Formats: sequence, structure tokens, C-alpha cells
Amino acid sequence: MVLSGVALLVLGMFVGRPYCRFLCPYGALLKLGAIVAKWRVRVTPDYCTQCRLCEASCPFGAMREPQTSPAGTQPLVQDRRRLALLLVLVPVLLAGGAWLGLRFSAPASRLHPTVSLADQLVRAQGTPPKFGALSPDDLALARARQTPKQILTEAAAIQRRFVIGGVIFGAWVGLVIGAKLISLSVRRQRTDFEPDRGDCVECARCFEYCPNELVRRGLMPAAVRVSTEVANRSLQVSGRS
Repeated sequence: MVLSGVALLVLGMFVGRPYCRFLCPYGALLKLGAIVAKWRVRVTPDYCTQCRLCEASCPFGAMREPQTSPAGTQPLVQDRRRLALLLVLVPVLLAGGAWLGLRFSAPASRLHPTVSLADQLVRAQGTPPKFGALSPDDLALARARQTPKQILTEAAAIQRRFVIGGVIFGAWVGLVIGAKLISLSVRRQRTDFEPDRGDCVECARCFEYCPNELVRRGLMPAAVRVSTEVANRSLQVSGRS
């Protein structure tokens, strides 16, 4: 648990809310509900100048750039092949995640005090008990010698729960990875920068950075928006050239 917490904290320095977005089952249910919700967040009140300020301000990477279907059938065929490959890959990811969870369930179960005590009890079979000043581990082992069958039965039950939990957690991680790859491969029609329904947590930071939204609220003169739009168009023209 400590190692997992440290890993999530380190990952959280670079990815916003990694556990809530990718591992939490409740977060997955909220994402499904947000996808089918009637109302959703839209940044621009009238039109988008594509200044990309909303994309840069989003801490969760939820902004989706404009995207249109390419001309011709060849790109569409490639996209369909990639999607079919990912759909076939999902069961492989599920099985691989479950296998990894099964492999790590035994080392993880040894972190439980009862399982650790049972391991000590098994290793100490055939050795004489210690006398004199005993450490806390020696005292726990001496008590376990009095009821060895009960300790071993409890440890076996705990290990079975770790196996089931490890398989479920590993399969869940594989499913999350597969679903994310599929969502990234699906081509959607977008003309403006828009928040993704499932990934957006509605922190409203994009609203504070959108020039059009600030003009609509009277927090920025319209001349600044025009200058921003002109600068953005000049950058697009120079990029094409």
C-alpha cells in the first residue's frame, strides 16, 4: 500500500488525479454517466478562435482539438484496421493484467501480518522455542505455536482473497488501458476545441483562459480578442507555409 501510494503521488506530479481518472471504479461510473449526460461543458460562447489557451490551461488533458475526417478512403481503412486490432487486443490486455495481478498477489499477501506470521511459523517448524528475553516477533511466534492450525487456516483464507483481488485489479487495469487506446483511436467530428465529456471534471479553468468567454463576461475588451484572433491566424498561416 505504501509503495502504491508513493507511485501514485509521483505520477500525480505529472498527471492530474491519476487514480481517480484511470483506476477508481467510481470514477469510471461517473465517466460513463458524463458521456451520456444531456448537458455538457462548452468553452466558447459563440465561436472558437483556436488560440489553444484552453488546451494549455486544462490540468487533466481533457481538451480535444478540432478534428475532421480526412479526404479519401485509405485513411478510413487504416483507422478501421487499427480499431479492429485494438478490439482484439483488449482480451489480451485483460488476461495479461489478470496474470500480473496473480503473480503479485503472493508477495503482496506477505505484507499482511497474519500471513507473515504463518510464514515464520512454517519456517520455524522443527526448531526449538527460544527462552529468555524475547523480541516482539519471537513473542508472536511463541503465541502462534500454541494455535498453529488456526493461524495457517486464517493465512490461507487471506491469501485466497489477495489472489482474487489481484486478478480483479490486474484485469481492471488492462481494461482501462484497452478502453483508453480505443477511445484515442476513434475519430470524431469536432470543429472547435471542446472538453471531452468523460475526462472533463468541470474545474472551469478553461473558462478563465478563453478570450471569448472573458469578453462575454465583460472582463476583457473586444479589441484584445480581435488581436488574439489575428495573431492566431498569422501563426496558422506561417505554420502552413
